[in-house]
Amino acid sequence: MERTFLQHLRYGGIALLLLTTLHCAARQVRSEIELEEAARRAAANEEKGWQALERTIRPRDEDPDVEMQKKALREVGKIPSPRSEVLLTENLTNRYMRAEAAEGLMQQRNDSNRAQIDQAIINAARSNAQEFSGLTREEIRALGESDNPEAVRLLKQQIGRDPNKDEIVVESLGKILRRQKRSSYSPLDFTLPLGQAPATGAQLQFEDISANKDEAPPAAATAADNSEDTDPEKVLLEFLG
Repeated sequence: MERTFLQHLRYGGIALLLLTTLHCAARQVRSEIELEEAARRAAANEEKGWQALERTIRPRDEDPDVEMQKKALREVGKIPSPRSEVLLTENLTNRYMRAEAAEGLMQQRNDSNRAQIDQAIINAARSNAQEFSGLTREEIRALGESDNPEAVRLLKQQIGRDPNKDEIVVESLGKILRRQKRSSYSPLDFTLPLGQAPATGAQLQFEDISANKDEAPPAAATAADNSEDTDPEKVLLEFLG
């Protein structure tokens, strides 16, 4: 009799697990177990897994579980997929999930969508900085990964807003500066004649600046002033000085 009872208990546990799996695959998730199962299914490109995550992030409840929404969006960020990009992008300006959205969207970047994602991060950060009086740590880090020149300007605007985040701002500016230095580095080839370009062998053209020094167009000064806001080195020197 005891053996029969244990068998019923075991079968009941298996049935409960199956019901939980079916439930989380068809509806929004309500627990960590359901979230894990839905994320596993979505990563395997199973439609029911995606539906469960999407319904959790876009709930119809009047009082949704925000923490579960955040966790679901974080799982979506780990799955490289155009479907993930849509969910993450639409939450970049969400008051409660913008941090998870920015962090996850940066994980989606590749050679084909890098510029598009960077621009989406820039647009959202510009809006959020005004709407919410500042950016989250994840948004600041995302700007530090961006190659869009506007990222430097937005980071500069964050300096001093929240002293607890200044260190992350400086770190992000440093990342941009290091990437720029690496991309602009070109070792000199001293075997070439003076004035010859290393890559093509063509003669370099030099501008004659001996005359008309005082006749530079006014726009030049304005452009120089504006460039300071997008130059990470100048922004860092200004802050550290």
